[in-house]
Amino acid sequence: MGTGKSLAMLPWFVRDYVTATRHMSLAERGAYTDLLFFEWEIGSLPAEPERLARIIGCDANEFAEVWPSISRKFVEVDGQLVNERLEQHRAKAIELSSKRAEVGRIGGKQSGKQRRSKSEAIGKANGQANSNSPSPSPSPSPSPNVPSGNGREPRKRGTCLPEGFQPDLACALEILPDIDAAAEAERFCDYWRAKTGAQALKADWAATWRNWIRTCRDRGQYARRQEQANGSGLPCLNGR
Repeated sequence: MGTGKSLAMLPWFVRDYVTATRHMSLAERGAYTDLLFFEWEIGSLPAEPERLARIIGCDANEFAEVWPSISRKFVEVDGQLVNERLEQHRAKAIELSSKRAEVGRIGGKQSGKQRRSKSEAIGKANGQANSNSPSPSPSPSPSPNVPSGNGREPRKRGTCLPEGFQPDLACALEILPDIDAAAEAERFCDYWRAKTGAQALKADWAATWRNWIRTCRDRGQYARRQEQANGSGLPCLNGR
């Protein structure tokens, strides 16, 4: 089964993809691409064709026409479907990310050692200077820090929408299965990046995204799957 770890960037080798999908129809290629995107996002895919159809926004009959051609691209592991090549790319991407993080930690430790060495040198120099000066009058010790209010932890401060924030598409589909999750995520990011002032600050952006989808569900105002809007018989290409 896939690792289940979502990464922001999906390695995409265009020449390999074109070669591997040249025999497919436009509908088959679109469904296959959508399934790859969702696997990358949520880690693996359900083995039931009905659930796969629902994920990419097709009805059962539409999906039955394309699934025989693209099913060979996936293998079943522990009751879930994965594309082996995609999971190889994921493993390499995770390994590279871990190596970069380790380099960053090593660099941070080295910088910390340099700062401590510099502080120690300054401290020694000040100590030597103070030893030749008259001792100042003792000053009162500072008051210990007293927690404000009733002793609760200070409230987490809000921030603007972080660069590179990736809304959880799988979570959106669980709350509202027929939503065009990718299109709604784009609308969400555009809306909050345009906001200014205190209203643009949120302490938990993942929770803000979940509440956004729940509001979409309750109001019935959201980006729907393309084939619901135009009656197309082709499988949905993630709303595009």
